[in-house]
Amino acid sequence: MQNRNTIYAILVAILLIAAAWYLFDHKVSSSQPTSGAVGATSSTQQVTTSTTSVSNGKAVVNNIVTTGNAGYTVNVVPNTTAAKAPDYTKPITFSSSISVAVKTALQTQFNITVAAIAKDKYDFNAWVDLGSQHHMAGDDHVAATIWEYISATWPTNVASYNNLGDLYANYLKDYAKAESNYLNAIKNKPDDSNPYKNLFTLYYNAGYNKAKAETILKQGIVAVPKAVDMQVLLARYYRDAGRTAEAKAEYSLAIKNAQSQGQTDLATTLQAESSAF
Repeated sequence: MQNRNTIYAILVAILLIAAAWYLFDHKVSSSQPTSGAVGATSSTQQVTTSTTSVSNGKAVVNNIVTTGNAGYTVNVVPNTTAAKAPDYTKPITFSSSISVAVKTALQTQFNITVAAIAKDKYDFNAWVDLGSQHHMAGDDHVAATIWEYISATWPTNVASYNNLGDLYANYLKDYAKAESNYLNAIKNKPDDSNPYKNLFTLYYNAGYNKAKAETILKQGIVAVPKAVDMQVLLARYYRDAGRTAEAKAEYSLAIKNAQSQGQTDLATTLQAESSAF
């Protein structure tokens, strides 16, 4: 898991550039969804835990979109009575480890986000961003409060559940809540491979419930049959458990899947792995 401090230098430049871009592009509201679906195959959603990527001016860290319009779609009118909105104007509390440059960048984005929510109290994207900004500043409890509010108000969304899953699993270390949120993300969008993989990491790597690790991967492979990465995880799981025949069979399926998608380099790598034991 990447430490929050290791990604700050990358985020400074991204956030400063994204500030101007955000003003132009941040136009999504719950009543006027854009095309696509929450957690769909945009690059801002197809990331795994412990990764940092950049797409169209947006930084994505551990599945959390830190700035900009993420292309979310909320296909229902928000439930305005489900929960009381937290104070979106609450100032950011910065961790002592954060540099002045990062504080400046996050504060700039925070000001933009607060203005967006002031204009539209049910601006879904702005609420997601607000939680991200508090999280990147090091105030994870405030981030959790904001994302929990989103989940209550837009219960069929995916972003807040994925974000909360990551937050509880990797920062607040509340594995029961992490599991619950990832399962909600799967319920709302079963063809998104990320929560399956993140649950596997939680169950197996974090040791929360190793007995469920194999099952969740199998469930994900059925739901997203073209997701080679889950097949590879399962193959390696079998290999490491000494279940050689099952590992070989799963590697074979992953290799065929990779080849069918034109991922020849991956297929070659997997073949080498399979031949090594």
